Amino acid sequence: MIKYSRVTWTTMMGMLGVRLLAISAFLVFLSFVLARDGIAFYAFIAFSYIITIPYSLWMRNQDTMRRLAPLQFLVDLVFVSGLVYFAGGHGHDFLILLYPLIILSAGIILPLKQTIQITILSIISYTLVILLMSQNILMEYPTSGNADGLIATSSAMFLRVCIFVFFGIASAYVSRRCDYISKKEKQFREITQIIFTNVKTGLLLLDAENTIVMANDRACILLGRDEKELIGKNLSVIHLKPSDIKDEETEQRGASNYFRRADGSVFPVSIEDARLTLPAEAVPHAQARPNTLVDTRILNFNDISNFLRLQSQTRQLERIKAAANMAKEMAHQIRTPLTGISGAIQLLQINLKTDTSEGSQERSELCRQIVLESEQMDKVIQNFLDYAEFSPNDIRDLIQMNIERD
Repeated sequence: MIKYSRVTWTTMMGMLGVRLLAISAFLVFLSFVLARDGIAFYAFIAFSYIITIPYSLWMRNQDTMRRLAPLQFLVDLVFVSGLVYFAGGHGHDFLILLYPLIILSAGIILPLKQTIQITILSIISYTLVILLMSQNILMEYPTSGNADGLIATSSAMFLRVCIFVFFGIASAYVSRRCDYISKKEKQFREITQIIFTNVKTGLLLLDAENTIVMANDRACILLGRDEKELIGKNLSVIHLKPSDIKDEETEQRGASNYFRRADGSVFPVSIEDARLTLPAEAVPHAQARPNTLVDTRILNFNDISNFLRLQSQTRQLERIKAAANMAKEMAHQIRTPLTGISGAIQLLQINLKTDTSEGSQERSELCRQIVLESEQMDKVIQNFLDYAEFSPNDIRDLIQMNIERD
């Protein structure tokens, strides 16, 4: 699972203090248990390396902690220089191994320029300590017995400075490699961000437990939330099934999935998703161990309210057309016998013109009325047929009119 965390300033200062306290406490412990024994200094150097290298790697992965790095190394230089100076001849050769530790740690955390600066400061600090010791400033060292071991000769000092330079070169290489990795991580994130930004549908990136770790602008617009509100929320907060919503919450029925906006309104969505395994560096807003793979799920969705509305209108038009076809068929069925009746009456009128019997005039007038009413009814049926006959162009025009109105 991807975790979301933010290192506070109090935590940063606490970590710095705990590390220095642990090293100091271990040194005091060794001074009592293994007093004036070379093994004690070896143990102290080993402990310092063990606690500092993982600490540096951890600091590198905390963006807020990296702001503290320059102060960290200045404190370490003062601390180590003080240990070397006040230890005097006893342990001096062992304690100077802490300078390369500082230089290597700088290469892990700092950029190349600052790594070189820390290397130069380490050389200056060591040289200054040797000069103070040789002049017996603050403390007075014996000049016999172990004097040769106390005050480094010019050649020994030059050799140690060369060792520092060697570690500085190695640290610079480490810094460049770490910087290269950081740039790759940044490129991964930028590529992911570009893809998300340019997609015109809503995109959500989820972790293995359906927690949202990234959302594009379109998703934020559709959901009525900004990205900060969405990051860290579970998908279940916004995702609804048809059975989860009430009739009054949405007018659009017929979809398989619905999303809830920030204002509580619900809208239907079409969803396409895919499961992906991505490098941890490619997932913005997620803090996972570097160089690890993260199981993710990318969810592509879009608002289909207009589509469902158009689909409903199309179904209504189809029902109207079906009813019109049925009515047209019925009109044809009525019109056929009506035409036959009208024709028969007209023939009857022709025969009545030669009929001189009593009542023939009344019968002729009735026939004329029947013909007139038949013609009137035929006009009504014709008008109905003209109205009922929809062409494909008519339907397309109606649909386009509804779209423009929406």
